[in-house]
Amino acid sequence: MAIPRITIQSSALDVISDVESKKIAHDSFWVSWDDISNDIEVYQINGESLVLRSTGAIEIKKHGNRQLSATYEHTTSAVIEFPSKKFPNYQSSQPLSHIPSAITTIDVASRGDLLLVGTSRGELTVLSAQDRGTVIRKLKGHLMHTTKAKFFPSGQAAVSIGSDFQIKIWNIVDGSNPRTLTGHKGHITDIGIIERGRNIVSSSKDATVKLWEVGSAKEISSFDAGSAVNALAILGGPSIFEDVAALKFGVDNKTIAIGLETESIVSSWDLRTSAEAFKLSVPAPTTSIASHQENTLVTGHSTGEVCSWDVRNPSSALSCVNLSSSTSSASAITSLSVSSDSVVFSTEGETDVYKLNLSTTNNFDLSSASTTYLAGGSDPVTSIVQNASTVFMAGKNSSIWAY
Repeated sequence: MAIPRITIQSSALDVISDVESKKIAHDSFWVSWDDISNDIEVYQINGESLVLRSTGAIEIKKHGNRQLSATYEHTTSAVIEFPSKKFPNYQSSQPLSHIPSAITTIDVASRGDLLLVGTSRGELTVLSAQDRGTVIRKLKGHLMHTTKAKFFPSGQAAVSIGSDFQIKIWNIVDGSNPRTLTGHKGHITDIGIIERGRNIVSSSKDATVKLWEVGSAKEISSFDAGSAVNALAILGGPSIFEDVAALKFGVDNKTIAIGLETESIVSSWDLRTSAEAFKLSVPAPTTSIASHQENTLVTGHSTGEVCSWDVRNPSSALSCVNLSSSTSSASAITSLSVSSDSVVFSTEGETDVYKLNLSTTNNFDLSSASTTYLAGGSDPVTSIVQNASTVFMAGKNSSIWAY
């Protein structure tokens, strides 16, 4: 199934608000649907009724305080949602430099009170998620590009990875770096935390996936992926077994799935036994991957496709969707987040995020999901994360939004 590419002027809600409040009498904004675009003229009749008049095939209606509904040729409709909160305090805290510092990763603590942001200069910053992004703490970070950073379940510790081949463990309370794990010989691409975090898993461009014990900073095992690894995800339920002698904690009933940079295959291993678990034939090289509960995997690909899988039946995908494209080339899926009721993803170089709304009965059938377009961003999205109530979106030029 093809999802339309819908983009809209980031200030569209401001335009409507200015006309509604009578700051101005008339204004307009643009909207596009795939390769069709037109303006929407905004004005009031007799100073009372708000009018959104389309100059073409795409019509817009106001749909609540932060939402607009878009209709194409009176038939196909979609919901466009704007941010509930922006975080200007983080953006204003960034030093002026001739070397631009793009946000490369964002995560939210389990309590929802803190954000962790990493940048292309290796910096790490802890922010308040409850106000407008007040900086709580700056961490020394990496020598180079920060690939990903994640909170541990406690919210008092975090892990970050970078292109300097290092994995760093952080104490969020005092900003210290009690452990640095080394052993990869290439850019580290992804990190997974197992249960409470005594064990973690990392993937790298060096074609390996490594299992670590955090307390001792020891590498426990290494898996040969055969080619560079772009992303990983951990599947499985609660564990009941701990192999203290082997420094394995919570790895039973856990499987790691990896997406490869050059091959259309998702490989996997049992983390306790190191035996191969399953193999998926995917549409294209995998650029993002996420799991839900024990058996559901969602993969994003270099060709712009997003697929859902039940790994108990790995022979075929549950469903696949892709962004429609007539004249524009396919964009890789660069960030992917999964919950019980939605799959949220972003694509390379785009300012909007796509949210597939899942019903309780569709069993991760993405083709039957409705799409909400998370708009209002002013620069290309580089990372997204969601918790039970909020989607957080980070932009290349230090912008952060919440939906």
